[in-house]
Amino acid sequence: MDQPLRIVALKAENVKRLRAVSITPDPNLVIIGGRNGQGKTSLLDSIWWALGGKHAQKNSPQPIRSGESGAAFSLDLGALVVERLWNGDGSSLIVRAADGSRMASPQAILDALTGAMAFDPLAFANQPAKAQREVLLGLVVLPFDIERLEADYHAMYEQRSDANRRLKAAIARRNALPVGTDLPASSTTLVEAIRIAQEGHLHRLANRETIARHNEAVAKHDEASQRLRDARASLVIAEEGEAAAAALLRRSTHKLEAMVPDPDIEQLEALVTQAQRNQEAQLEVVRRADLTDEIDELQAEVQHCEEQMRDANDTKRRGLANAQMPIEGLGFGEADGITYKGLPFSQASHAEKLKVSTGLAMAGDPKIRVVMISDGSLLDDESLAMVAEMAVANDFQVWIERVGDADRTAIVIEDGSIVDATGLGAERQEGNA
Repeated sequence: MDQPLRIVALKAENVKRLRAVSITPDPNLVIIGGRNGQGKTSLLDSIWWALGGKHAQKNSPQPIRSGESGAAFSLDLGALVVERLWNGDGSSLIVRAADGSRMASPQAILDALTGAMAFDPLAFANQPAKAQREVLLGLVVLPFDIERLEADYHAMYEQRSDANRRLKAAIARRNALPVGTDLPASSTTLVEAIRIAQEGHLHRLANRETIARHNEAVAKHDEASQRLRDARASLVIAEEGEAAAAALLRRSTHKLEAMVPDPDIEQLEALVTQAQRNQEAQLEVVRRADLTDEIDELQAEVQHCEEQMRDANDTKRRGLANAQMPIEGLGFGEADGITYKGLPFSQASHAEKLKVSTGLAMAGDPKIRVVMISDGSLLDDESLAMVAEMAVANDFQVWIERVGDADRTAIVIEDGSIVDATGLGAERQEGNA
């Protein structure tokens, strides 16, 4: 199968709207005409189904003509013959070599040969810019894995976004700290200030106790003196009591005279308050330093992400700019989409879009050199001639579906059968089955 393959003969029976059709098509341009709903699309679909398998049939699960029990389709590609049969239980595929022998793994063989066969140039021209870009990416060889590169870029973008969120939060927390958090001149710690205050309070309590005991001693002395005056009869006892009271009075008087004045309570409380302020200021200084370090780290992370993103973009830009394009003048835009002659592809003329799209359909250089245009009614005579020229120049066979029967060379289908086979040529017409 070194030689390119194209459809040299086609037979279809009960496929979608088709009844029985047998065609020996032109090697380069095949126009299928007729009114809507007569079977034109069914014919092109059957070609795609025969070669593309279940993947091609997924959007139309009912390939058998209504009222029939089965359908059959056969493509003669010269070196290969493809047969697909449908019945109530499913479908079967047979691929035969030119000598008639059946080949193993028929769908795998076809998958390796089809390439751009399913490419619809007009459909491509009407696709969104991003979808056109994906098609072109599949046709060029790039010096990098674009999916991996874009995934890395997206990961860096997400990391940068997260780092920026954390950076803003850290700056907000730092800005929320009180202004002027320099440490005051006093170096007394809160613990030390509390200890001093506690000692002052204990000292004050001790002084109060000393005064109370002194007053008690005075009262006892007065009481003893009164007893002495009132009870001379008990002189011995009274004298002893008076002597003891006097001794107690002397000791109390000594302590009273040695007593240190009360500390200044307001001064002690001010000392504790100042120590608390010192501690809060120290904590604020530490928090500000920690937040500053965090902000520096986050800014470095954001910068690293941006550098990685720039590198990825530069690599992608250089690779796309230097990629060998299948069509001269074609390129990748800065955003999603493609360009032609330096302008967005959407701004190209209809003829330019048709030329580029058809060229891309043929760019894959598959073994089965078939392209299908499903909405060929959009083509004017000049565009149709351009497609024909490209088919000949690139050795492709182009199948075009067009509404009506005005095309001189069209194969016209009505109610699932061929009614005008002008496009077949007298010597090549097989007629209707």
